[in-house]
Amino acid sequence: MSAPTPEPLPQALREQIAAQLGDAKPATDKVLTSLAASVADRRAHEHPTWEDLYCLNLVSWAGERMAPVLRRLLDAEAEVTRLRAALSAAADDVVERDDEIADWSAKNAALRAELRQRLSRAADKAEKDTLRGESTPATGSAQRRAFLLDRIRSERGQWTPGRVKRLYRRVWPEQHVLRATIRADLAQLHSDGHLTLHDAGDRRFYTLAEANA
Repeated sequence: MSAPTPEPLPQALREQIAAQLGDAKPATDKVLTSLAASVADRRAHEHPTWEDLYCLNLVSWAGERMAPVLRRLLDAEAEVTRLRAALSAAADDVVERDDEIADWSAKNAALRAELRQRLSRAADKAEKDTLRGESTPATGSAQRRAFLLDRIRSERGQWTPGRVKRLYRRVWPEQHVLRATIRADLAQLHSDGHLTLHDAGDRRFYTLAEANA
């Protein structure tokens, strides 16, 4: 069974040990491994320390190298403290970011719900106007594209998503038609052969196809 991992030394205790060590430099890997080997030799030796000069020499040798070893220990303890603080700060950042994402998602869901309600009200109004025989066209995708094609045939010229958006806004002031929907309407009319696409590099627009002129 492995020994439990000890907690890092308190900062005050590390400062106290550092003051006692003076200008001792951190131990190198070679010093650490040789010290470990000497400790193993000392523990495996069966003669009492006071009867064995060799063991006394080992103890003296180890003592001379304890300051660099302790200095390296202090550096390791300080690094552990720094990494734990960084990990805690990162965890706090993750929690804060999760909260921001949750808030954004809630706001986005509310906006989407409001948009759906507005579109639904506009569609209901258009349907009622159609049933009453009024001139406002229905806002279904097929009917909307048919209405757009009729306007393009009557007005001619160059048609961009911005121009179509202004047209839709005049016709359906209570309905917000997304630019993606407008681009899809133009692309569908182009795919059906009603429009011709012109790509001028920094500007794309549509005109009525010659077959429909």
